[in-house]
Amino acid sequence: MGNLRTSTSNLAQEQAIIFRVIERLRIAEDFHDRVAPEFLVAIFQLNQIQMDLESRSLPESGDIQKVSDRISAGIHELLAVLNPPNEEVQQADSNLN
Repeated sequence: MGNLRTSTSNLAQEQAIIFRVIERLRIAEDFHDRVAPEFLVAIFQLNQIQMDLESRSLPESGDIQKVSDRISAGIHELLAVLNPPNEEVQQADSNLN
């Protein structure tokens, strides 16, 4: 009876891992399709503003570049959070085999 509980518990853990991986992938896909384009437009507009300020030799152009860089870094961090850790996926895969 103990083996049945252990195997049921293992199956539930594996299902939970698979669910988390699938959910992260779904969120990442939604982000890619719906949110990322808006960020890219904002970064493009910031770059245009920066070039305009630079062409007029205004020091604020550096501030605009910093904002653009922070948005880009934030996007990369968000994507890193959304991507499932490899060890979790490998564990689930090895447990299924």
